This record gives sequence, structure tokens and C-alpha cells, in this order.
Amino acid sequence: MYPAPLLRGRMPVNIVSSCHVQHSIFVASPRFNTRLWTHSLNGLCKRGLNLGNQTSRPRLDAHYAHLSRARWFNSKSGRRMNITSDGVIHALILSNVMVTFMWASAITRQRKVRMLTHFTTSYEHLQSGRYYTLLTCVFSHAQVSHLFANMVGLYFFGRQVAQILGPKRFLYLYLSSGVVSSYAAVWEQRKSKKTILNLGASGAVNAITALSVLTFPHSMVYIFGILPMPAWLFGVVFIGKDFYGWFQEDTHIGHFAHLGGAMCGAVYHQYWKRSMPMRWR
Repeated sequence: MYPAPLLRGRMPVNIVSSCHVQHSIFVASPRFNTRLWTHSLNGLCKRGLNLGNQTSRPRLDAHYAHLSRARWFNSKSGRRMNITSDGVIHALILSNVMVTFMWASAITRQRKVRMLTHFTTSYEHLQSGRYYTLLTCVFSHAQVSHLFANMVGLYFFGRQVAQILGPKRFLYLYLSSGVVSSYAAVWEQRKSKKTILNLGASGAVNAITALSVLTFPHSMVYIFGILPMPAWLFGVVFIGKDFYGWFQEDTHIGHFAHLGGAMCGAVYHQYWKRSMPMRWR
């Protein structure tokens, strides 16, 4: 049993009545303009990939079409399954919804303790050998608004990124960024000597968002679904908000975990940008 912990998600959550947590609303509803997406992709071909001639574009398009699908081996049936980029995103969203349903159905004390034990993470969790919680907490949202905000970001930003990376690389980036952001939250907790339980997919979603913004800075993000904003400006606000919250020591939101996830996206962007020209020569 945890000694009256402060529960903290990548966004504010409220699991048990004894935990006082502030609420907030995710105000950015990302949506990409198809024309700007095409323009950004063409610009990426010419500048980032050094493929300025028109004869390179069919090869690039064919490569993206190939990346949008992957073959996964089923050891039971001995067959290979074709998994699409959208399929991976839908599977991630479904997994998050299922874990949220588990939180909602945890009406007894025993079930709540089980969820806190296996679907949140903290320094005490790692001391007890439950390292897997660095990943399981990424799928954990105890509040519908928390789930909805993260899944909106995953769906809109993730679809664009997954079409480029392919389902396998996208999944690896998402999961590894989630683990890194979880560890960042635990590390911050250890340094501040606070007993905090962390959960939420915001770190992983931030990695995808950061990669998307850096790759397509001129695409449009819509605030509240109606107010257009260039992706690069959204990225500045996006990162600045978490830096401000971190310096203000807002203990109800895992700002350091958010920044850890965004850093993963930025690092992967640099790796991806440098490796792509070699890949298409």
C-alpha cells in the first residue's frame, strides 16, 4: 500500500477520492492540411533528402507506400501478417481504451490497488523490481478527458508520422519514448524526494508530436479545431508550456516527462534526417 501518494499523470488525472488533482483541458486539436502536407513532403524531398530532381519522386512515393505496411510473423499459425500504419495506431488507441476501462471497473479497494501496482510507476515501483511499469503506465489513463486528449494527439499527429516511418519504426519510437518519459518522471521524483505515481501516454505522444512538427513545420495545427496555427509556432508553445510548468514546480502534471518525450522525438528526427539521404541514393 502506498503512503498517501500524490498521483500524477502526463496530464492531470484523478483516480481515488483521496488524491486532490487539478484539471486542465488539452486545447490543441491537430489537423493537417493536405496541400501543406504535400508541399512539406516535396520540400523534404528537395532539401532534407537531397532528391531535387523529379525522377526521384516516384521512387520516394513508392518507398513511402512500402513503409506504410509491414509484415509481422505469427509464430502460432506460421504465417506472416500485413500490418498497416493506421492499424498500429488503432491498436494503440484500443489498448489505451481497454486499460481505461479497467480503471473504471476498479470499484473495489483490491482492484484499485492492483491497478496502482501494475499500471502506474514510481521510484518505489522500480525498487520493488516492477520495471515493466515504465511501459504499462504509458497505456494507463484513469480519466476519460486524459485519455481523449492523448488519443487525439496520437491519431492526428501519429497518422502522418507513421506513414513515413512505417508501422514497425513508429511502434518502436512510440514505446521507447514512453519508457524514456516514464523514467524521466521517476528520475525527477527521486531528485525532488516526492512520492508520486505517474501514468499516461503524453510522453510518447509528445515524441510523435515533436517529430511531426520538426518534419513538417509549415503544416497547420488547429486550436480548438478552428484556429489555425503553423506547426512550428505550435511547437514553440508546446515546449514552452512544459518548461514553464516545470520551473513553476507544478506537481500535478508530469512536465519533465513531457519534455523527455519531446526530446526523444527531436533526437529521432536528427537521426532520421541524417540517415535518409544515404538510404535513397
